[in-house]
Amino acid sequence: MTSQEYIAKILRAKTEAISEMDEKMIKISGKTGVLDKIVAENERQINKTLEILKCRSYRSENVFRALITKLQEDDRKLYKLFKRPSGTTLSGLKTLFNFALELANIEQVFVLKKEKAKEILRKNPPPNILKALKYKDTEELLQKEDLIELFSALRFVETGEWMHKTFDDTYKKLTPQDFEKRNIELDLHPEIIKGGRKFIVENQFYVEENDLNKFSENKIIRLMDNLNFIKQKSCYKFHSLNYNDFKDKGNQIIHWLPKNQTVEIEILM
Repeated sequence: MTSQEYIAKILRAKTEAISEMDEKMIKISGKTGVLDKIVAENERQINKTLEILKCRSYRSENVFRALITKLQEDDRKLYKLFKRPSGTTLSGLKTLFNFALELANIEQVFVLKKEKAKEILRKNPPPNILKALKYKDTEELLQKEDLIELFSALRFVETGEWMHKTFDDTYKKLTPQDFEKRNIELDLHPEIIKGGRKFIVENQFYVEENDLNKFSENKIIRLMDNLNFIKQKSCYKFHSLNYNDFKDKGNQIIHWLPKNQTVEIEILM
């Protein structure tokens, strides 16, 4: 099979069309053998992927089964890494969110200013949300509800027609001055607003026993959203603060609590 036939088969195009394109590009660029290099690189990537999937066959049904098996394996590993979270509970979703924030290593995001967002809603009152929450006007809505939660709900509650009419016109008039950099924050509870939980930490922490037993000598371990440290015999030594130091050479990323900020509880059986 020629390179032209190979690429035509993938693109579901006529071989003549690919050959004609190749000839034109040779005349324009003066380079030959480009399609051959593309085919060779494609085959290399295919073989690399099949090796990862432990699949020795090109047949579609075999590749499909190998992909499903790989997805299931990765899903189990991620589930274990994320401390077996429940995707149907608030605490489970927050665990996933915190892991995503830590792994993405996002310091700040460039977002619409809150005052501008309020201005948009004042000019375009969301009828379905106002009706559902039984508020008489947008001012009452903004006074009693969280602005970010309102904006998140718009696309699910308001009609497509309202969304297009409101934002098609609004986006055309936005300027760089209407945006600002802000930290990402996550509420701990829908009734505890706002800004997540903040700790003042010292040099002692509580971690899960299961995590403690997995600590490896001289490997970087990260306390999520906090710092990196290493274990050396019976000691634990500070390594760094930056997530990027952990990203390349890290061994574990774990949940923790500061020893100096705990509460007493009583369990009733």
